[in-house]
Amino acid sequence: MLMPAALHAQDASSPGSQAPPRTPVVTRPTPDIADRAASGRSLVVPAALRRVGSVYHVVGPNRLDVRARTDGVQTRPDEVVGFLIARAPTRASGDGTVGPVISAGQWRIPWSALLAQPDLDRWNVRAGGPLNIEQHPDVVVTVRNAFDTRLLTRSDSETAYVCTLLLDVTVNGITTERVVPRVVFSMTTRRSRELPGEATLRATWRLFLADFIEKAPGRAEPPTADIVSELRLSTQEPGDRATDTPARPDDSPRTPAPDQPAPDTPSAPPVPEDGRVRER
Repeated sequence: MLMPAALHAQDASSPGSQAPPRTPVVTRPTPDIADRAASGRSLVVPAALRRVGSVYHVVGPNRLDVRARTDGVQTRPDEVVGFLIARAPTRASGDGTVGPVISAGQWRIPWSALLAQPDLDRWNVRAGGPLNIEQHPDVVVTVRNAFDTRLLTRSDSETAYVCTLLLDVTVNGITTERVVPRVVFSMTTRRSRELPGEATLRATWRLFLADFIEKAPGRAEPPTADIVSELRLSTQEPGDRATDTPARPDDSPRTPAPDQPAPDTPSAPPVPEDGRVRER
Protein backbone atom coordinates (compact mmCIF):
# COMPACT_ATOMS: atom_id res chain seq x y z
CA MET A 1 0.00 0.00 0.00
CA LEU A 2 1.36 3.42 -0.90
CA MET A 3 1.78 5.73 2.06
CA PRO A 4 1.89 9.56 2.11
CA ALA A 5 5.30 11.02 1.35
CA ALA A 6 6.99 12.27 4.51
CA LEU A 7 9.88 14.29 3.07
CA HIS A 8 10.34 17.01 0.50
CA ALA A 9 12.42 16.11 -2.53
CA GLN A 10 16.14 16.76 -2.23
CA ASP A 11 17.28 20.12 -3.58
CA ALA A 12 19.32 19.29 -6.69
CA SER A 13 21.02 22.69 -6.61
CA SER A 14 22.63 21.91 -3.24
CA PRO A 15 24.32 18.50 -3.37
CA GLY A 16 23.90 16.60 -0.15
CA SER A 17 21.39 19.07 1.23
CA GLN A 18 17.87 18.00 2.13
CA ALA A 19 14.76 19.98 2.85
CA PRO A 20 13.43 19.75 6.42
CA PRO A 21 10.98 16.89 6.95
CA ARG A 22 7.31 17.56 6.38
CA THR A 23 5.10 16.41 9.23
CA PRO A 24 2.99 13.50 7.96
CA VAL A 25 -0.75 13.90 7.90
CA VAL A 26 -2.80 11.84 10.32
CA THR A 27 -4.06 8.59 8.84
CA ARG A 28 -7.09 6.86 10.28
CA PRO A 29 -8.84 3.53 9.98
CA THR A 30 -11.04 3.54 6.92
CA PRO A 31 -14.65 4.06 8.01
CA ASP A 32 -17.47 1.77 6.99
CA ILE A 33 -18.43 2.65 3.43
CA ALA A 34 -22.15 2.45 2.73
CA ASP A 35 -23.29 0.22 -0.11
CA ARG A 36 -25.15 1.62 -3.07
CA ALA A 37 -28.90 1.08 -3.13
CA ALA A 38 -30.39 -1.16 -5.83
CA SER A 39 -31.08 1.88 -7.99
CA GLY A 40 -27.39 2.90 -7.83
CA ARG A 41 -28.49 6.50 -7.20
CA SER A 42 -28.27 6.53 -3.40
CA LEU A 43 -26.48 4.86 -0.49
CA VAL A 44 -27.96 2.46 2.05
CA VAL A 45 -28.13 4.45 5.29
CA PRO A 46 -27.31 2.45 8.45
CA ALA A 47 -30.27 2.08 10.80
CA ALA A 48 -28.26 3.53 13.71
CA LEU A 49 -27.82 6.80 11.82
CA ARG A 50 -31.48 7.02 10.88
CA ARG A 51 -32.32 7.19 14.58
CA VAL A 52 -30.32 10.36 15.25
CA GLY A 53 -31.81 12.67 12.63
CA SER A 54 -33.50 13.06 9.28
CA VAL A 55 -31.91 11.45 6.24
CA TYR A 56 -31.20 13.78 3.32
CA HIS A 57 -30.15 12.01 0.10
CA VAL A 58 -28.05 13.61 -2.62
CA VAL A 59 -30.50 14.07 -5.51
CA GLY A 60 -28.93 16.77 -7.70
CA PRO A 61 -28.52 18.73 -9.78
CA ASN A 62 -25.16 19.23 -8.09
CA ARG A 63 -22.20 21.52 -8.63
CA LEU A 64 -18.68 20.10 -8.52
CA ASP A 65 -15.95 22.46 -9.72
CA VAL A 66 -12.43 21.00 -9.64
CA ARG A 67 -9.24 22.92 -10.40
CA ALA A 68 -6.06 20.85 -10.62
CA ARG A 69 -2.83 21.04 -12.58
CA THR A 70 -3.35 17.80 -14.42
CA ASP A 71 -4.85 16.74 -17.71
CA GLY A 72 -8.26 15.22 -18.09
CA VAL A 73 -10.24 16.91 -15.30
CA GLN A 74 -13.84 16.49 -16.44
CA THR A 75 -16.43 16.60 -13.69
CA ARG A 76 -19.76 14.82 -13.75
CA PRO A 77 -21.36 16.16 -10.55
CA ASP A 78 -24.54 14.15 -10.79
CA GLU A 79 -22.58 10.89 -10.40
CA VAL A 80 -22.05 11.80 -6.73
CA VAL A 81 -24.17 9.69 -4.38
CA GLY A 82 -24.55 10.02 -0.63
CA PHE A 83 -26.54 11.18 2.35
CA LEU A 84 -26.52 13.65 5.22
CA ILE A 85 -28.08 13.23 8.65
CA ALA A 86 -29.47 16.50 10.01
CA ARG A 87 -31.63 17.54 12.92
CA ALA A 88 -33.19 20.69 14.28
CA PRO A 89 -30.85 22.41 16.77
CA THR A 90 -31.85 21.76 20.36
CA ARG A 91 -30.37 24.82 22.07
CA ALA A 92 -28.56 28.09 21.57
CA SER A 93 -25.51 29.36 23.46
CA GLY A 94 -24.55 32.83 24.50
CA ASP A 95 -21.66 32.85 22.01
CA GLY A 96 -24.01 32.51 19.06
CA THR A 97 -23.55 28.78 18.47
CA VAL A 98 -26.47 26.37 18.38
CA GLY A 99 -26.65 22.66 18.96
CA PRO A 100 -25.36 20.43 16.16
CA VAL A 101 -27.48 20.39 13.00
CA ILE A 102 -25.35 18.00 10.92
CA SER A 103 -24.85 14.69 12.74
CA ALA A 104 -23.29 12.42 10.10
CA GLY A 105 -23.00 11.88 6.38
CA GLN A 106 -21.12 10.16 3.59
CA TRP A 107 -20.55 10.78 -0.12
CA ARG A 108 -19.02 8.58 -2.77
CA ILE A 109 -17.45 10.50 -5.66
CA PRO A 110 -16.53 8.10 -8.47
CA TRP A 111 -13.22 8.73 -10.22
CA SER A 112 -15.30 8.74 -13.40
CA ALA A 113 -16.94 11.92 -12.04
CA LEU A 114 -13.53 13.62 -11.85
CA LEU A 115 -11.46 12.42 -14.82
CA ALA A 116 -12.18 11.83 -18.50
CA GLN A 117 -11.99 8.18 -19.50
CA PRO A 118 -8.62 8.30 -21.38
CA ASP A 119 -6.92 9.91 -18.38
CA LEU A 120 -8.74 7.62 -15.98
CA ASP A 121 -7.22 4.71 -17.87
CA ARG A 122 -3.72 6.23 -17.49
CA TRP A 123 -4.21 6.60 -13.73
CA ASN A 124 -5.31 2.98 -13.37
CA VAL A 125 -2.81 0.63 -11.72
CA ARG A 126 -3.34 -1.77 -14.63
CA ALA A 127 -1.62 0.79 -16.89
CA GLY A 128 1.15 1.50 -14.36
CA GLY A 129 -0.78 4.33 -12.71
CA PRO A 130 -1.22 4.92 -8.96
CA LEU A 131 -4.94 4.17 -8.49
CA ASN A 132 -6.43 0.76 -7.86
CA ILE A 133 -9.74 1.84 -9.36
CA GLU A 134 -11.24 -1.65 -9.41
CA GLN A 135 -10.79 -2.01 -5.64
CA HIS A 136 -11.24 1.66 -4.71
CA PRO A 137 -13.46 3.23 -7.41
CA ASP A 138 -14.50 6.28 -5.40
CA VAL A 139 -13.24 9.19 -3.37
CA VAL A 140 -15.20 8.70 -0.14
CA VAL A 141 -15.98 11.63 2.17
CA THR A 142 -17.34 10.77 5.63
CA VAL A 143 -18.61 13.35 8.13
CA ARG A 144 -17.26 12.60 11.60
CA ASN A 145 -18.39 15.70 13.43
CA ALA A 146 -19.65 19.26 13.12
CA PHE A 147 -18.35 22.15 15.22
CA ASP A 148 -19.28 25.78 15.84
CA THR A 149 -22.69 25.56 14.21
CA ARG A 150 -24.24 29.02 13.90
CA LEU A 151 -27.46 30.36 12.49
CA LEU A 152 -26.58 32.20 9.29
CA THR A 153 -29.93 33.37 7.90
CA ARG A 154 -33.61 32.66 8.49
CA SER A 155 -36.59 33.56 6.33
CA ASP A 156 -40.08 32.27 5.63
CA SER A 157 -38.68 30.02 2.90
CA GLU A 158 -35.27 28.90 4.17
CA THR A 159 -33.02 28.51 7.21
CA ALA A 160 -29.25 28.39 6.77
CA TYR A 161 -26.48 27.39 9.17
CA VAL A 162 -22.70 27.65 8.90
CA CYS A 163 -20.34 25.23 10.62
CA THR A 164 -16.94 23.55 10.53
CA LEU A 165 -16.86 19.88 9.52
CA LEU A 166 -14.34 17.23 10.55
CA LEU A 167 -14.11 14.74 7.70
CA ASP A 168 -12.48 11.44 6.91
CA VAL A 169 -11.38 11.45 3.27
CA THR A 170 -10.60 8.04 1.78
CA VAL A 171 -8.63 7.71 -1.45
CA ASN A 172 -7.09 4.51 -2.79
CA GLY A 173 -7.71 2.73 0.52
CA ILE A 174 -5.98 5.41 2.65
CA THR A 175 -7.96 7.67 5.00
CA THR A 176 -6.86 11.08 6.30
CA GLU A 177 -8.56 13.76 8.38
CA ARG A 178 -9.71 17.08 6.94
CA VAL A 179 -11.05 20.15 8.71
CA VAL A 180 -13.33 22.18 6.43
CA PRO A 181 -14.54 25.54 7.78
CA ARG A 182 -17.39 27.73 6.53
CA VAL A 183 -19.64 24.91 5.37
CA VAL A 184 -23.16 26.22 4.67
CA PHE A 185 -26.19 23.96 5.14
CA SER A 186 -29.54 25.42 4.03
CA MET A 187 -32.95 23.83 4.60
CA THR A 188 -36.12 24.95 2.84
CA THR A 189 -39.22 25.54 4.91
CA ARG A 190 -41.74 22.78 4.34
CA ARG A 191 -45.28 23.95 3.64
CA SER A 192 -46.68 20.48 4.34
CA ARG A 193 -45.36 17.55 6.33
CA GLU A 194 -46.38 15.33 3.42
CA LEU A 195 -43.87 17.02 1.13
CA PRO A 196 -40.20 15.98 1.08
CA GLY A 197 -37.69 18.17 2.85
CA GLU A 198 -35.08 19.84 0.67
CA ALA A 199 -31.64 21.18 1.55
CA THR A 200 -28.33 22.32 0.06
CA LEU A 201 -24.79 21.76 1.32
CA ARG A 202 -22.05 24.12 0.08
CA ALA A 203 -18.34 23.67 0.81
CA THR A 204 -14.95 24.65 -0.58
CA TRP A 205 -12.04 22.36 0.21
CA ARG A 206 -8.74 21.05 -1.09
CA LEU A 207 -7.72 17.48 -1.93
CA PHE A 208 -3.98 16.76 -1.65
CA LEU A 209 -3.41 13.62 -3.68
CA ALA A 210 0.16 13.46 -2.33
CA ASP A 211 -1.40 12.35 0.98
CA PHE A 212 -2.61 9.16 -0.71
CA ILE A 213 -0.32 8.33 -3.65
CA GLU A 214 3.37 8.82 -4.40
CA LYS A 215 3.24 9.43 -8.14
CA ALA A 216 0.98 10.69 -10.91
CA PRO A 217 1.07 10.09 -14.66
CA GLY A 218 3.34 12.60 -16.36
CA ARG A 219 4.07 14.56 -13.15
CA ALA A 220 6.90 14.75 -10.65
CA GLU A 221 4.40 14.69 -7.79
CA PRO A 222 0.64 14.21 -7.42
CA PRO A 223 -1.45 17.33 -8.01
CA THR A 224 -3.59 19.24 -5.54
CA ALA A 225 -7.25 19.76 -6.41
CA ASP A 226 -9.31 22.75 -5.29
CA ILE A 227 -12.93 21.64 -5.05
CA VAL A 228 -16.08 23.76 -4.86
CA SER A 229 -19.11 21.58 -4.21
CA GLU A 230 -22.82 22.27 -3.90
CA LEU A 231 -25.01 19.24 -3.25
CA ARG A 232 -28.78 19.28 -3.58
CA LEU A 233 -30.45 17.07 -0.98
CA SER A 234 -33.90 15.69 -0.29
CA THR A 235 -35.58 13.45 2.26
CA GLN A 236 -37.12 11.65 -0.72
CA GLU A 237 -34.70 8.98 -1.88
CA PRO A 238 -33.81 9.15 -5.59
CA GLY A 239 -34.65 6.29 -7.90
CA ASP A 240 -37.24 5.41 -10.47
CA ARG A 241 -39.67 8.31 -10.22
CA ALA A 242 -42.58 5.92 -10.58
CA THR A 243 -41.49 3.98 -7.51
CA ASP A 244 -39.91 6.67 -5.35
CA THR A 245 -40.56 6.18 -1.67
CA PRO A 246 -42.84 9.01 -0.52
CA ALA A 247 -41.59 11.25 2.25
CA ARG A 248 -42.61 10.08 5.69
CA PRO A 249 -44.16 12.58 8.11
CA ASP A 250 -41.15 12.16 10.45
CA ASP A 251 -38.66 13.07 7.71
CA SER A 252 -38.68 16.72 8.69
CA PRO A 253 -35.67 17.92 10.71
CA ARG A 254 -36.35 16.75 14.22
CA THR A 255 -34.91 16.32 17.65
CA PRO A 256 -33.85 12.78 18.54
CA ALA A 257 -36.03 10.21 20.24
CA PRO A 258 -35.87 10.12 24.06
CA ASP A 259 -33.38 7.24 23.97
CA GLN A 260 -31.16 9.21 21.59
CA PRO A 261 -30.21 12.40 23.47
CA ALA A 262 -28.69 15.23 21.48
CA PRO A 263 -24.89 15.21 21.78
CA ASP A 264 -23.05 18.12 23.26
CA THR A 265 -21.16 20.23 20.79
CA PRO A 266 -17.46 19.46 21.31
CA SER A 267 -14.83 22.12 21.20
CA ALA A 268 -13.85 23.01 17.68
CA PRO A 269 -10.45 21.70 16.56
CA PRO A 270 -7.88 24.19 15.32
CA VAL A 271 -8.20 24.71 11.58
CA PRO A 272 -4.85 24.17 9.84
CA GLU A 273 -4.10 26.63 7.06
CA ASP A 274 -4.51 23.90 4.44
CA GLY A 275 -7.15 21.92 6.38
CA ARG A 276 -4.99 18.80 6.80
CA VAL A 277 -4.67 17.28 10.27
CA ARG A 278 -1.05 16.28 10.94
CA GLU A 279 0.67 14.14 13.49
CA ARG A 280 1.89 15.94 16.61
